[in-house]
Amino acid sequence: MEISSKLPIAVDNKPGIWQELLQLPKLYYFLFFSLMNIGFSYFINEYYATETVFLSTYSNQMTSDRIAQMVSTGKKYAYIGYMIIPLFFLLRLWYNTLFLSIGNFMAENKFRLKQSFNIILKGEIIYLAFIIARVIFIVLFQDINNLNDLNIIPLSLNHLLASTSPPKWAEQALSYVNVFEVAYVFVYAKMLGQYNGRRLGQNLVTVALSYGAGLLLWCIAITYFIIVFS
Repeated sequence: MEISSKLPIAVDNKPGIWQELLQLPKLYYFLFFSLMNIGFSYFINEYYATETVFLSTYSNQMTSDRIAQMVSTGKKYAYIGYMIIPLFFLLRLWYNTLFLSIGNFMAENKFRLKQSFNIILKGEIIYLAFIIARVIFIVLFQDINNLNDLNIIPLSLNHLLASTSPPKWAEQALSYVNVFEVAYVFVYAKMLGQYNGRRLGQNLVTVALSYGAGLLLWCIAITYFIIVFS
């Protein structure tokens, strides 16, 4: 039986939060979270990525005048970075959509690409929780001494192991092992069930293997570039 591409099918045939979330207009949802990305970047750049922080980070590599010039230029053209944030956000969404679609195909789910994209996009509700947690942590708990301190991922393995000083090349990979990625898998699996009617456990396996494979490949690529260019 072919699954409708317009309306998701709830397991219990009752409208619920996941069904309502999937039915929200994709364009407005994308624009909202693009603005969230831009807003967070603006907040960090304006209030925490200060000249003092740059001096602390690059004092051994550049003169103070060169750093001051770099910060001034960055502030002047920051709007260009804000403009391309939605593009990078879209690329990330399609990257995750590709792997989820492959997982659906392997699990013999009769899915269309736009349905997988809808799941990935609507799963960005977890990003809202991540933004809130990160802002709270930076404002209340984190001492910002250099730019690396701004890359902290709360409730991640890298954060928990910070006192053991893991090697630089491992920090990025360890940061992806966090509570929010686990939440992504759960939310994706719940929404997947609205389309295929399968049990949560089955969909958790599908999402963990597909989305998880994409995340693992990304971590390997990032770690490789860190090792090569360090």
